[in-house]
Amino acid sequence: MKKAILKTILFSLIILASCALINWVLIPNSPNAYQAAKLDKLRMLSTVPAPRILLVGGSNLAFSIDSDLLHETFGLPVVNMGLAKSVGLEYLLSETLPFIGPDDVVVLAFEYELFYDLFYGSDGLIVELQYVPSGFKHLHSLGQYKMFASKFGPIMQAKFTGYIRTGSASLTNEIYRRNGFNQYGDLVTHLDEPPSFEPRGLFEENTPFNADAVDVLNAFGAAVQAAGARVVLTAPPLVDVEYDAHRERIKAIYGLLAESLEFPIISDPDDYVFPLDAMYDTAYHLLREGRSQRTRQLIHDLETAGIIRSGEAM
Repeated sequence: MKKAILKTILFSLIILASCALINWVLIPNSPNAYQAAKLDKLRMLSTVPAPRILLVGGSNLAFSIDSDLLHETFGLPVVNMGLAKSVGLEYLLSETLPFIGPDDVVVLAFEYELFYDLFYGSDGLIVELQYVPSGFKHLHSLGQYKMFASKFGPIMQAKFTGYIRTGSASLTNEIYRRNGFNQYGDLVTHLDEPPSFEPRGLFEENTPFNADAVDVLNAFGAAVQAAGARVVLTAPPLVDVEYDAHRERIKAIYGLLAESLEFPIISDPDDYVFPLDAMYDTAYHLLREGRSQRTRQLIHDLETAGIIRSGEAM
């Protein structure tokens, strides 16, 4: 009886492994998919020489920063690593750290969920690893592996279903596409679209703050400083209705970080709140004017904190 059960389990595992192999390896990923842009961002990170301004975070950076304005203001190359918050805070830091060079200015801008349920990542991490298999070396924690195990099956099923239905297994459309990014890594396809945000809610009420975030951030900060670079934390942009709904929690996050981080926080979340008509499709994505306003505020914060000054590198 036990042998029969073991054989059944083994057979099931073989079937699951085969399905995973088919989905992961044999079903092609679109070369122009949004997630494929990480390949270009990593290439820039490895080839653009220091000193640079490195922007690290999720899609709040991909959609909502004007890197050309940063470049013109400070005279430094800019590499915008922002793509998706769902790869997790741990992963975002780990994939960037090996490339940091002397006198780089590393600007961290994290969506608030990254301090809560997205700290270890979600489905976006599994999708990204299909494009960047070398990213497996940035999975360091049990939490990341647990997330991977829980999300892998549904993601592979969705990939297979999407491929059968449309012939594509990846997110590619007129806005979300690899060739929609400019030379700095900013997405520009959405800038003149009409406002389209609908409130969805940021946090589950019972989601706890992940205390590991402080340790991971401080370890990253120490490594950046050891490389001869500077690192700061700034607030992401956020639509006003979500900010008003979660103001106390956001203030608590920044209060805790202000007490615990060993590198500067240069921004007040109050200064990065935007109206509904400035938003494109999520709480963190800005249209053209909001994007410019957010960038000007970041420039002001960097200068006020004495991190870097206009024309410093010219």
